[in-house]
Amino acid sequence: MSLTLRITLALLLCGGLLPDRAAAQYTRDSIYTAARAGDYAAVEKFISRRVNQETLDNLLGAAVTGQQLDIIALLVNKGADPNSLTSYNSHLLNTAIMFGFDRSAAKLVELGADPNQYGYRNRERNVFIDWDWTPLMCAAFRGNEELVEILLAHGADPQLKGRSTSDVDIETAADIAAYSGHLDTLKLLLQKGAPLSRETIFKTVRGGHIKVFRFLLKQEDDLNRLSRQHRTLLMEAAWWGHEDIVKFLLRKGADVNYRTAAGETALLTVLSNPDRELNVQLNILKRLIRNGAVVGNDLPTARSLAQRYNKKPILAYLDTINEKGK
Repeated sequence: MSLTLRITLALLLCGGLLPDRAAAQYTRDSIYTAARAGDYAAVEKFISRRVNQETLDNLLGAAVTGQQLDIIALLVNKGADPNSLTSYNSHLLNTAIMFGFDRSAAKLVELGADPNQYGYRNRERNVFIDWDWTPLMCAAFRGNEELVEILLAHGADPQLKGRSTSDVDIETAADIAAYSGHLDTLKLLLQKGAPLSRETIFKTVRGGHIKVFRFLLKQEDDLNRLSRQHRTLLMEAAWWGHEDIVKFLLRKGADVNYRTAAGETALLTVLSNPDRELNVQLNILKRLIRNGAVVGNDLPTARSLAQRYNKKPILAYLDTINEKGK
């Protein structure tokens, strides 16, 4: 089997666009190869015989991966289902969007694929993904404005809500565009009436998407309100190591000494992440203190965190703070 063919087969299997049985028949001279490669005459001849629904749908999946628009149209007109499911029971349209087969996705929509169907499932890096997303949510995740506009023009509902990370974490296409860092897509969806969760700005901070964050911050009336995880925006930025957002929030007047009911402050938050790069943590710690963060009675806890994660430069810096009696 050639390298090109092996890559093609891996793509079809990993993307779940062909079930195992069809993929097993994916050889150099197979009809699935012809569909993906754009051999219109071969596919047309093949389906002129009696072909069952499963084979038609599998051929459609192969044509989608090759972005063979004429063959996609041929197969759908012959009876292939544009709403068919892939091997992981993920809708073909949703999978095509997530894998970047944009022209194929647009063609499927044009040919009648449901723009409001739920379900994207796949296996990535040995993790099974089961996201309750519509095609519009998938396009928002990828920041594909053109496809978003096509879906909206064909009846996609921007107000629908889905789930990805947890059952309680409800999200719309606008939420997904925001925390994925796609500002223009977010603006388009908001224009079309997509609602936005109050939790989304916190997710945007976690992703470090400062342009989207600055846009969303204009709608905030309380810089110090808490997320569902009981953290302020400043605490989130400190935890995730986004110094640019920390700097921006401090300039806007975020309370550097805000303390939650559990006793957490931004200063303690930045030290409590064992995986954050040392220099980033130290820079944020220094910035917080320069902007008025009071170590005071939190010094033993701060030193304990630095010791636990073997952050010696941070320990040394805290010792200088202790000597100054801050």
